[in-house]
Amino acid sequence: MVIFVTLTGPIVSSQLRAVVRVAWPIRDEIGYNVAHWHMLSFIVAIAMFLLYVDGFKGFLARTLPSLLIIVGGTLALAGSFIYEPSPVFAGVKAGISIELATSISSSLKQASLPIIEAGLSVSFVSYTIFAIYLIYRFLRR
Repeated sequence: MVIFVTLTGPIVSSQLRAVVRVAWPIRDEIGYNVAHWHMLSFIVAIAMFLLYVDGFKGFLARTLPSLLIIVGGTLALAGSFIYEPSPVFAGVKAGISIELATSISSSLKQASLPIIEAGLSVSFVSYTIFAIYLIYRFLRR
């Protein structure tokens, strides 16, 4: 998971003058910065969740939520890895016009959104299963 977040920085910074400043409107640059910090906070939330779940025993309390959060988080961050630096992947430096590169970048973003949504959905299912387990455990007392 961490590799998807850390790789976007060097990719974008290596193409800063040639691609990013040429093709990105300010809205996309702000979106990149906001998405990058949300990805970092998502990784911290996953780490905290896994540390908390580690204190429990059983399939529903520990194994299933842990597996789902890891799979969902990896899927969401992989989609975000395509979404964030999409102008770099669009090939502006390869001689493509800015209009075509913007169109390719937009289609890359649209294609990566379902991947991000699927990963976040799996992650939220993990949180939900664990919360239902905690409620069940509380009511059983």
